[in-house]
Amino acid sequence: MPIQEEVYQLCIGCYFYKVYKPANLKQRVLLIWGLASLTAVPRASHGQQAPTAPAANPRAAGLTLTGTVRDALGQPLELVVVSVEGQPGGATTTAQGTFTLRLTRPVGDAAVVLVARRLGYQPTRQPLRLPADAAQPLRLVLQPDAKTLTDVTVRARAADADSREQVSLVQLDPTTAKVLPSPFGDFNAILKTLPGVVSNNELSSTYNVRGGNYEENLLYVNGFEVY
Repeated sequence: MPIQEEVYQLCIGCYFYKVYKPANLKQRVLLIWGLASLTAVPRASHGQQAPTAPAANPRAAGLTLTGTVRDALGQPLELVVVSVEGQPGGATTTAQGTFTLRLTRPVGDAAVVLVARRLGYQPTRQPLRLPADAAQPLRLVLQPDAKTLTDVTVRARAADADSREQVSLVQLDPTTAKVLPSPFGDFNAILKTLPGVVSNNELSSTYNVRGGNYEENLLYVNGFEVY
């Protein structure tokens, strides 16, 4: 036992001995034994070293990547997801196109691949050599992802078109008169063949539509009211 430790235990023992003053030998022995157990510290045997905590592995330390992402015109891109293949997590660019990504340093300083993705742009993959490439900000450029779509036909009715209910309108093709058995080829013969149209007699050009009076009918030719 080192001399310093013996003096330390002796001083504590003397202090408690003066305070408590045990009356008999048995109490003194118990007091000294209790003090010795409290002040005892583990010591390594001669020729052996005390165990020490394992040193931190510098390879396991993380690295921080910073950089900017821009489009083909040099404008910063926002909401670009930047990540490293094979490692969890990632980062998103700000309105200025900047990002800060924390990643694990690969074993043996192996090369890693940085991936940047954004909707409407082609993803880019950039190999990195760490830790050399982490010493300065990175610059990534995304190219637009253009898609060729099929033709789209948009049909609209003219502003001055007839907006009346189309159920009560019937459009006639003039070429239809050529195939109907009519000696003059007039449109009145075509009207009498339509569903719901009733002609009064063969000698009159008047007709009734769906039980209505003949005066309630409207006839348009090329958009102009005839009668």
